[in-house]
Amino acid sequence: MKYKGDWNWRFEREKEIYRQQFPDYELLTSSSDRHKNYSPQETEILMALYKEGKTYREIAEELGRSYWSVAYKLAEMRKEKRLRQGQSLLF
Repeated sequence: MKYKGDWNWRFEREKEIYRQQFPDYELLTSSSDRHKNYSPQETEILMALYKEGKTYREIAEELGRSYWSVAYKLAEMRKEKRLRQGQSLLF
């Protein structure tokens, strides 16, 4: 039952299968910092860019985050009443 409990073994096996099937493609894996929290500085920048009317995509590029990371963070801030839908910021 090694395939169920040994993630590294499974991952190496999957990589080899893909290399055999698609030899001309490069296999990319997710970054380990994919789920990093927003720092207070990033949150301030996010709020300032949002207030300036920047799009989610523009904010994401500025912060080096994904579109969905920005969308979810802004939704979280609205839920916490730190930001109003379609209005300026609340501090």
